[in-house]
Amino acid sequence: MGSSFQSRFERCGELMDSSALITIDAPTIEYHSRTSVSRSMLATFAESPRLYEAMYVTKTIAPVDESDALTIGTGTHAVCLKDLIELNKIVVIPDSALTANGQRRGKAWDSFVADNPGKTLMLPKQLELCRVLSSKLTELIGAFVANPRAKLEQEYHWSMCGLEMRAKLDIVVPTRDGLLVVDLKTAADVSEWGFWKAVRDRRLWLQDAHYTAAAATEFLEPVTFLFAGVEKSEPYRTRVYSLSSEDRARSRVRHGELCEQLSECLASGNFSEAGEGDIVELKPLGELR
Repeated sequence: MGSSFQSRFERCGELMDSSALITIDAPTIEYHSRTSVSRSMLATFAESPRLYEAMYVTKTIAPVDESDALTIGTGTHAVCLKDLIELNKIVVIPDSALTANGQRRGKAWDSFVADNPGKTLMLPKQLELCRVLSSKLTELIGAFVANPRAKLEQEYHWSMCGLEMRAKLDIVVPTRDGLLVVDLKTAADVSEWGFWKAVRDRRLWLQDAHYTAAAATEFLEPVTFLFAGVEKSEPYRTRVYSLSSEDRARSRVRHGELCEQLSECLASGNFSEAGEGDIVELKPLGELR
């Protein structure tokens, strides 16, 4: 979209009546504890049905500690979208829980974690970074965040292929041209090549299809989906991207296929993958050392 981003949506102030936005009420704080299928769960299934089974069915894989990247992403969303529930979950890590070189201090750290279950634990420098990234995103899409008709962190729950689905959309704005959905992303590289690679490798294309399916349950208007990305290091570049029309169409088809396959796996209890039980000949190794 490049420089046309602002001009294309400069009529954003001329929006539909906010009563057109009807959503299913659900407690936001319980969103991640639901058993319905999210975009990230579908991405896991696309990677490996066996991994999905272990994480979400048998639950033999224990939850892992939140990564630094996820912590920054969560914090930036909370600050930028003024999400009071997520903001109230942020706890700054005290010096007493860390060693002089910043490592976790044994029992002191364990005690701190035990006293703050379900919280987003952040170092002061991480929280400050979230504020910086939020300010950069606000410069980019602040008009949408501030619009009185915009819905922030909007939850949707619907059924598809016999599955209960869920999605939480960062910014939803009804416009004269249809519905605009903006998803915020913190990234290592927001150059066109870098972001394209992230969309491909991290299956972020599923986000477009999943969120479009969510919004389409309540809107007849066409849905425009945009990624608004900010780099996590200086100079904190920002960019806005959309999938090509061809990739949007392909992503919706693939999204539907994954939902059908997951529904079949859940019904049968069979999460086997291609190649299981077969003898698979490896590709030539080339020069052996």
